[in-house]
Amino acid sequence: KGKNGIFALLDPDKGIVASFNAMYQRDNWDVFVMRKTNTNRGFVLRYRKNMLGVSWNIRSDGLINRVVPVAKDADGSDLYLETTEWVDSRLIAQQPVIRMERIKVNGQVGKDDGTGTATNWTVATLRAEMQKQAEYRFSMDKVDQVVHEVTIDFEMLGDTDEYKALKGLEKALMYDSVTAINEEIGLNA
Repeated sequence: KGKNGIFALLDPDKGIVASFNAMYQRDNWDVFVMRKTNTNRGFVLRYRKNMLGVSWNIRSDGLINRVVPVAKDADGSDLYLETTEWVDSRLIAQQPVIRMERIKVNGQVGKDDGTGTATNWTVATLRAEMQKQAEYRFSMDKVDQVVHEVTIDFEMLGDTDEYKALKGLEKALMYDSVTAINEEIGLNA
């Protein structure tokens, strides 16, 4: 509310592009929002060719390897999973510290399950939903994986005087897959 159209389109948290995991392209006056695809045109950034510098950061500050899903019992008290109260990531053995997240699962035993039918949550169906939502955090949100941030400073060879005649042979466009290679630091991404 009270935001301009570009902000509604590009807001990284609640914008249309982020919400639909879409791809955004513009061409002067035209704006396109479409299904995200990665195209590989064979563009390679290589150290001592067109790569000027690289910054490689591995972040684990947002890592979660244990999820505790919580819903509501018939009397309104917290309902947990049956055997253990949490779901562990399959990668938990690779990480030295347990980082836990508590997620609220919308549902209460005896209340409407929100499917549009006349069915209500039971303890079994609600626990199955809790398990599903906890596993979703690992399988789709990938909260149990470290984040690799690679920032590369490069030069398009066609923009240099030496390679001006070859400008049309090599180009990278937004959302293209690009291979970056720097043998000296072990980067091949």
